[in-house]
Amino acid sequence: MPSPPKNLRSFDSLVQIMEHLRGPEGCPWDKQQTHQSLTRFAIEEAFELAEACDSGDVSHIKEELGDLLLQVVLHAEIAKQDSGFDILDVIEVLSEKMVRRHPHVFADTDVNSANQVESNWEEIKKQEKANQGEPVKDKWIDLPSGLPALISAFKIGKKSKKIDFDWPDVNGVIAKVEEELAEVIEAMETGDANSIRHEVGDLLFS
Repeated sequence: MPSPPKNLRSFDSLVQIMEHLRGPEGCPWDKQQTHQSLTRFAIEEAFELAEACDSGDVSHIKEELGDLLLQVVLHAEIAKQDSGFDILDVIEVLSEKMVRRHPHVFADTDVNSANQVESNWEEIKKQEKANQGEPVKDKWIDLPSGLPALISAFKIGKKSKKIDFDWPDVNGVIAKVEEELAEVIEAMETGDANSIRHEVGDLLFS
């Protein structure tokens, strides 16, 4: 039976624990997990971390950060066994990305605001995809397919603002909401499910 590491503050110890859990004498549950089976847990842990951050409870934040880190380390251990890369490769890829996407810190690019940093980030990201031969998507609708609907709507709203698809003040938004609500009611009177779905989407976006 494997012994637990003595120094539980070491990242290497965490990796070692995961190796034991996925090892021959490890945990049946951990050993049967795949990238696909763990997907929902990563999503759940991210939301639990968000809830902890909103609460301001430091001990809760610490615990939820650990739960999210567990997902990363477990995925990396699965990859080491199945795909030939490990947590150090993950760290290397992340570190390279952070350096590459912060030229205002690690190179000679000048920025004047956080908005400019965000804009540069998106441009660098787009160039990276082009260099890798990935198809260039419309910059304001390039969203992960697995996002919950409300989060997708929120992110589309933020992205549409960047291309000036927005109202100058709240009065325009209120008028648009009233207009879209009237169109939802009209669509419901027709009983056409596709039309109702379309108009509710417009209302939600507004």
